[in-house]
Amino acid sequence: MQITFLIGNGFDIGLGMKSRFSDFFPVYIRQAEGKEKTLKDFAEEIDEHRAEWSYFEEQLGKYSSKFTMDNKDVMREQVTDFSVQFTQYLSEEEKKLNFDDDKITSIMAKALVNFYSLNNLAKGSHEAVTETMKKNPSHSRIYNFLSFNYTECLEKCLAHFSERIVQQRNVAGIEVKDCIGEILHIHGKVNECPIMGVNDKSQIENESLAEDEEFKSLFVKPEANFELKTQAERDGKQIIDNSDIICAYGMSLGKTDKLWWEKLIEWLNKDAKHQLVIFLYDEKCPAKTQFGVINRKRRTVNTLKEYSEYQADDFDKLQHRIHFAINKNIFEMPLRIPEKKNESKEKAKTSDDYSMHTLSNIYQEIQKYNYDDVIKEAKELRELLDKPVLNLEDEIKKWAQ
Repeated sequence: MQITFLIGNGFDIGLGMKSRFSDFFPVYIRQAEGKEKTLKDFAEEIDEHRAEWSYFEEQLGKYSSKFTMDNKDVMREQVTDFSVQFTQYLSEEEKKLNFDDDKITSIMAKALVNFYSLNNLAKGSHEAVTETMKKNPSHSRIYNFLSFNYTECLEKCLAHFSERIVQQRNVAGIEVKDCIGEILHIHGKVNECPIMGVNDKSQIENESLAEDEEFKSLFVKPEANFELKTQAERDGKQIIDNSDIICAYGMSLGKTDKLWWEKLIEWLNKDAKHQLVIFLYDEKCPAKTQFGVINRKRRTVNTLKEYSEYQADDFDKLQHRIHFAINKNIFEMPLRIPEKKNESKEKAKTSDDYSMHTLSNIYQEIQKYNYDDVIKEAKELRELLDKPVLNLEDEIKKWAQ
């Protein structure tokens, strides 16, 4: 029995990492102050359109429209700088977690063994997955992982299983060991050529650059994997093909990983016993009402349908084998090490410096009489800061008067 987990950034966030692109933006913008103009320009672009750039890879494709064949190297330099800084930031964030915590083994084991329990899935979904789990009960259950993260948090948690054994079962007098199988990083690691980009050339808005082989090899993830000879796409697809059950956890089902969603639908169609479990996190979803649950499920199914090459009627036949667990954070465990007091003070000072720098920019906007825009920027800044250093709206109103 092969059970494969697709692991996204939600896993790292559940451990206490601040690993969203948007978490890094204030750091990157601050670090850009002393850099050359083209790099500062990119930081300003991100600063001015933070909401769009929170979908960083998708936005890269749109950002390409600002360049030509003559200056495409500028975009490469900008994204290279961002990539280097972001992976360094992730490395530092990873160091802030305590992977010696005694609770890791039990939480990980419970999550893997009970992912399809009634605590996570509706009864119909639980019964369907249970039926597949009954296949060859005396065979070991192998848990494989396709990580879409750059960090090695997953490996560090799985390393707690002695000899990679998750659990031992007794089946008709036979001792069966369920074990950790393969762990594959689809887009590389922080210290091994992490890959950022779009899914295919159709997501590059600049038509000329979309046809440029050099540009595609840098910004289209499957082509970058091919150039680097990682074999991640080949090996990942093989793991999926060999799976009986697949769980997606902490994933956003974004367009820039469309290749993998297409592969999941293809895999689901190959065998009537295949089951796909998707763990969704949506803090805005009223999960206790039929309206919230049904609407969230339909939106996700429609997204998968858009990625699929199958006709609507053919896809609809697969839906009964797609199961959802909404806001069930089975791997969540706070591992972040509390900051020491002097570290907190230094962080607060940095936030103060950054907020005052941003305030000066806001005051410049006031001078242009863009008052509504100023209030909007103030609110966005306040949300970004870990603590409200200043009551920005009051400050702005006083100043504007």
